[in-house]
Amino acid sequence: MNDDQVLCHFCSKSSLDTSNQWIFYDGCDSWFHSSSVKLTDDKVSRLGASSTKWFCNKCQKFSVPSSQVEACVCPHCPQEDPRSFKTDKGLAIHIRRIHPDIENALSQSSKKPLLDRLSTYKKHTRILRQIPKRARHLATQKLDDCVKNNDLNAWEALLLFPYKVFRIPEKSKKKSKKTSSNINKRVTAKVADFDIRGAVKLLSSNDTLADTDENSYFDLKKKHPSPFRLLNFPSPLSENHDCLTVCESDVQKAINSFPSGSASASLCALKKKDGGLRPIAVGNVFRRLTAKLACHAVREDVGNYFRPHQVGFATFANAPKNVGKVLLKIDYKNAFNSVERDVMLQEVSKKTPSLFPFLWQCYSFSIDLLFGNQVIPSLVGVQQGDPAGPMTFSLAIPPIIDELKSELNVFYLDDGTLSDDPEVVLSDFMNIIDRSQELGLQVNPMKCELYFCSGEVDTNILTCFQDVAPGIKAVSKQNLSLLGAPVFEEVFLEFTTEKFKSLETMINRLIGLPSHVAYFLLKNCFAIPKLTYLLRTSPAWKFPEWCSALDNQLKNGLESILNIQLDCVQWTQASLPIKSGGLGIRKITDIALPAFLASTFGEEAKEIWNELNPSNIPTLPTYQRNWDIINIQRIIVNTFTVDSFTEIARLKALQLPESGAWLQAIPSSHIGTLMDNNSFRVCVALRIGSPVCRPYNCICGAQVSVDGRHGLHCGKGSGRFSRHNELNDILKRSLSSMGMPCLLEPGGPVRDDEKRPDGMTLVPWSRGQHLVWDATCTDTLADSHVAHSAVESGYAAEAAAKRKHSKYKVIKESNYFFVAFAVETFGPCSKEAQDLVHTIGTNLNQIYGDSRSKQFLTQRISLALPLPWKKYFI
Repeated sequence: MNDDQVLCHFCSKSSLDTSNQWIFYDGCDSWFHSSSVKLTDDKVSRLGASSTKWFCNKCQKFSVPSSQVEACVCPHCPQEDPRSFKTDKGLAIHIRRIHPDIENALSQSSKKPLLDRLSTYKKHTRILRQIPKRARHLATQKLDDCVKNNDLNAWEALLLFPYKVFRIPEKSKKKSKKTSSNINKRVTAKVADFDIRGAVKLLSSNDTLADTDENSYFDLKKKHPSPFRLLNFPSPLSENHDCLTVCESDVQKAINSFPSGSASASLCALKKKDGGLRPIAVGNVFRRLTAKLACHAVREDVGNYFRPHQVGFATFANAPKNVGKVLLKIDYKNAFNSVERDVMLQEVSKKTPSLFPFLWQCYSFSIDLLFGNQVIPSLVGVQQGDPAGPMTFSLAIPPIIDELKSELNVFYLDDGTLSDDPEVVLSDFMNIIDRSQELGLQVNPMKCELYFCSGEVDTNILTCFQDVAPGIKAVSKQNLSLLGAPVFEEVFLEFTTEKFKSLETMINRLIGLPSHVAYFLLKNCFAIPKLTYLLRTSPAWKFPEWCSALDNQLKNGLESILNIQLDCVQWTQASLPIKSGGLGIRKITDIALPAFLASTFGEEAKEIWNELNPSNIPTLPTYQRNWDIINIQRIIVNTFTVDSFTEIARLKALQLPESGAWLQAIPSSHIGTLMDNNSFRVCVALRIGSPVCRPYNCICGAQVSVDGRHGLHCGKGSGRFSRHNELNDILKRSLSSMGMPCLLEPGGPVRDDEKRPDGMTLVPWSRGQHLVWDATCTDTLADSHVAHSAVESGYAAEAAAKRKHSKYKVIKESNYFFVAFAVETFGPCSKEAQDLVHTIGTNLNQIYGDSRSKQFLTQRISLALPLPWKKYFI
């Protein structure tokens, strides 16, 4: 038995475990503990030395008496004692176990190619999303073998490794119905796995997978045509050619960009709105990782080459001040799957020679795409889904677009826009049609659009364009858009009707999710993030009624998600950024003008801005954040004019960075950052000052008002101990992760002092001193603190830290490094608590290479503070 390659198929323990005897069953190519398959040590010994017939627990179901089944009869057993099986798989297992000589003789001729086996595994085998921690050394050994040997056997072992070791047992064959409840569970699971993009696609996309049938197969074959001519690929470079090199941080950044649980994929087909199919095909995860690294390494050089005409990859373009008499939008037919690869690779060798060996290996041969059990050869084009696909395609067409004479000449990948005098645009259009054929590309006249800037269609000019490309159509001002944004403000309302309906649909879908998950997706994916491009390219600020309608839709959706009511002031606070004390659900009315100014800086928009914020123009106007900061300061001054110490202290505390960390955390039940609906409702209500409960009498005798703040400092409130224990547990586990073993509540660090702090490290922390800490949480709005907290945010935490230092004075004088880890109910921390978190986060970053370590630690501490809050109102 090879001790560095196997896990027990049932209990998943490593083969390094010697407490059990092992048995290998070659029928399913797996190792088992003898106890897992209920075999005694004597029987295992006899099985190893004899030909006794034995099946593993999983394969035993394939073996049945011959009297019950007549289908699969073993041709190699004696005729007087034949063996029968339910399926061909059972017969194959029997032959491999009982007739190994015959099986070995037939193995070379009957063994399926690697591509077929991968196709079968991907279709029928489910694997774990992540490699178990104790099995990572096995995976690294497979990868190391590929690096050292780089032969077919090593790569075959690596690619098949997850399907043999990390497979998930099959469930019932009964298919679950696609109900809203099942979709909500899947979305929540995606978010829990940190796959936010996958959750958004699952929740918002109306695309459906096409059936894996003959019709889809033939449609996909049409999408992958044969070359129009004999291809002339450039020669591969010599082995001593300088290839691209990357550092460890680049690899880690690329790996982090993948969704959790991502793996290699085969060809799939999405149904398009027009009834066609969109083929999506990528290589395995190693190819995708290499492609991401390659694109990142040459991003700046390729961007400089593309500017100013190609804006689809690593570049941008400024719109010209003058537009000609006509504007032409050009669209290609199946462009990504049709571009000739030899031309593409020749341009790669000229412009990005460091990537040529990798891309030559990817695209200089026919690529077999797996669609179900069938194989579709791909001879031309780049694969849609390949991270290097947009860059590689864009490198093929600059020789065409750089020669065009039109004043406006901009391409976004395969979508082009030209504008100038009709004669110039027509000449360029004819040039594009002719030159594109050399690349294997065909213009799609049915999707090309011609707009006359005068507003009136010139039939003579339109006829000239239709003679060149029959099917091209003239569009009106109402139908003209560029890259999803309306060109004229007169049609803004009509154009954005679908945006309005889409946002309403998304909010209705979010209501069915857990409150914390729904809020996270609304803030980060479906509110302003979905509208930012539209706000930066269109004067939405000129349509206040439209902006107000969207704001009301967001407000109603937020109230439904959180199960709270918001008045005008509370809604205004909720619409502020988290760092300004809000919830981050921004208002369209607040963000529309700053977004537009950062993009265009028009004179009319500047005049409106000066009316709202006189003589206050940011020094760097191209950054939307600079405009937004000025606007937020005006909103805070005009809205929150309060005289109460309590409200001033609350607002000041919420503007500290650490107070809103819990709102930034990804809600995942796997790591304990998902809050239940009631806890999340109470926390949000306390943050923005909305009603939490109905008035009632507390068990301490005090009257609890609708804001529920009495529970934050009630001496008889439950939950304080759970919060205290959670804070200490977080610190202990964080210190242990950086190699500092700890002991909670150590008994008498100083012999003459009976005080027991919350925790102590067992190894020196700094200058030979052991770290000793004691955690405490005090209420920001307590009567004894509120007056000072209104003047200085974080005062209550600093005062609590001073009291802790006085209490543990003897320990401090006994050569211990003491930290008073003091926090407040609304989030502020003492200075030494912040320093401790910063030090731990920095060390974790150095050890594990994750720059988000400090951020995650701050979020976990911030999430521990609201633990007792919901218990006050049950």
